Amino acid sequence: MGPARDVVRIQLAIDSLRLEEGVTLVSRVRDLVDIIEVGTPLVIREGVASVRRFHQAFPEVPVLADLKIVDGGYLEASLGFEAGARMVTALATAADATIREVVRAAREQGGEVMVDLLGIEDLPGRAREVESLGANYLCLHIAVDVLGEVDDPSGAVGAGLQAVKAVLRRAGTAVAGGITPVEARSLARLSPDIVVVGSGIARAPDPRAAAAALRAALHSGGEP
Repeated sequence: MGPARDVVRIQLAIDSLRLEEGVTLVSRVRDLVDIIEVGTPLVIREGVASVRRFHQAFPEVPVLADLKIVDGGYLEASLGFEAGARMVTALATAADATIREVVRAAREQGGEVMVDLLGIEDLPGRAREVESLGANYLCLHIAVDVLGEVDDPSGAVGAGLQAVKAVLRRAGTAVAGGITPVEARSLARLSPDIVVVGSGIARAPDPRAAAAALRAALHSGGEP
């Protein structure tokens, strides 16, 4: 895939839905999203077979396996790629050796690696290190368990994004954590490569309308 600096892509996270519910949802909005994320809860419930299901159902859409790898980097990443994922995730809190092994698996299998910065205090410092290990994307992420404790989640993500982008030389960026179309419009001004949205589409009364509103907000260039 590679970073696409001029276009913000939408990554639809399938987390709490059952597998076939997720497939049905994607069938309704696949022309409005750019990446299908098989979320961690779904992988835990259904295994990497869930990655294979989405890859087979939508071969034209890249699939990300949100494995959040923290150990066994090569093996776990390989499981995701062999199931059809184009990208897998690892946590920035993992050892450098683990991230290197995830990257090795990705390079051998023609995939990519997104490293999630959850739990990192020194965002620029760790982002610089992770990029040097070969990560393709760094994700600024407000965890779902703490969203209610953060006064301004999109502001926090935006500040983190700016700090990380200032030190990166080649890796792309992603943002995640309760993002709505209003927040997406603001974040679009900061030019992340990928915006991750889950329940904002999946739990919307009209998922297709929600996806269209999000896409319009992102592609407005951040203009009100």
